[in-house]
Amino acid sequence: LLEEQSQDKRLTDALRTIRLDIASGSSFTDAINKHRTVFPHEFVHLVEAGELAGELSTVFNQLAVYYEKEDELQKKVSEALMYPAIIGSVAFLVVLALLFVVLPMLIQNFSSFGVQIPAITLAVLDARDFAVKYWYAILALIIGFGFAYRWYFSTSVGKWQKDLIMLKVPVLGNLNKMIVFARFCRIFGLLLDSGISIIKSLDICERLVENVVIKRSLAKSRTAVESGRSLVEPMKENPIFPMMLVQMIAVGESTGNLENSLGHLADFYDKEVNFAVGSFTKLIEPITILILAVIVLFILVSVYLPMIQMMTQI
Repeated sequence: LLEEQSQDKRLTDALRTIRLDIASGSSFTDAINKHRTVFPHEFVHLVEAGELAGELSTVFNQLAVYYEKEDELQKKVSEALMYPAIIGSVAFLVVLALLFVVLPMLIQNFSSFGVQIPAITLAVLDARDFAVKYWYAILALIIGFGFAYRWYFSTSVGKWQKDLIMLKVPVLGNLNKMIVFARFCRIFGLLLDSGISIIKSLDICERLVENVVIKRSLAKSRTAVESGRSLVEPMKENPIFPMMLVQMIAVGESTGNLENSLGHLADFYDKEVNFAVGSFTKLIEPITILILAVIVLFILVSVYLPMIQMMTQI
């Protein structure tokens, strides 16, 4: 049924192969394990745990809730970025119309009346002419900068620096950290609740986290647990982990209900992320309008200055 309903070709092909493998006697885990490019790591490991424990339906319910929350978060972030993108596109078209249609026409009329063109207007025209004349050099410079940016931040040092900056940027850094830890708590709790050991669960979470700074911190915590220490001890020593996260993990370890504590933490971070995204949306709208207003105002001043000067001369 899922194979017939799927509208994604890769998923349809994967489901067909999985159905045939299971029909030939393969376990569900072994069947989906052949399609790691389609199914995420946490999905495969949780299905394996659910199949071994005989709780596959429970695991699928938990995964459904998790992916619904992930989808909801992605949609909220997309909505937050949609407004600035639309406003920026409209402002860009307005600036192009002023530079290439309105301004040249006005300058030609003003020159016929003998009006001296102001310096700010000449500077705008010179910048426009330079961009038109050397567009290929500017384009090559942008492409070169893009390749250099991607190369540097693909190195280990570059990834570390970029992810560290992403965690320390005002407003966005805190939001990024909450998103990462919300996902970590949700997956870590699901893995533990499915009967997977704490060391293997940490290893899976470590591979799922994309931020290199947090990934290395989790690796240190896993190494400490492998050496016999409790999970909360290395987390206390690392300032990257929020105090609430450390305290709730300490409570979970002491009571033997770590997965429940992680579930409460994931719910808390989800609410905080929703609130932060809403606040970020309200903050970014006036900032975007202000920046674009300054740009358009600068162009308009360069257009209206010759008109004012002509009226003064008359």
